Amino acid sequence: MNFEIRGQEKQKEQILQISKSTFEQWKKTISERMNQLSEEINSAYSRLGSGGLADGTYIEEADTSISLKTDTMVIIWLDWGTDAHGPVSAKFLHFVIDGQHIYTKWVQGIKAHRIVQLAVDRFISELEGWFKG
Repeated sequence: MNFEIRGQEKQKEQILQISKSTFEQWKKTISERMNQLSEEINSAYSRLGSGGLADGTYIEEADTSISLKTDTMVIIWLDWGTDAHGPVSAKFLHFVIDGQHIYTKWVQGIKAHRIVQLAVDRFISELEGWFKG
């Protein structure tokens, strides 16, 4: 009886080691692909003429997660688009383009480019292929 219990404990330990190793391999593969995804998104925004967004997204890793992050709302506005709008709580909108200060009461809005969404959709499709294949 003791032998059987020790054998089961050894099996459980081996399974845990295999699972941990497999998890680390997956995490490394997904981390590398997430970095490629970030570079792809940043490159696409750069081509739009938004040079400051060439490093607009980045990857943040934790023990059990990998996240695509951005510190700028511009990425979200460019991805989702905006309607024509004016100021909400001020007399003018103010922004800077190429060092020139712009003040206006109205902007046309931005068309949705869906760069992040399309890249993430491709990535999810890849993951589904990896799991099925």
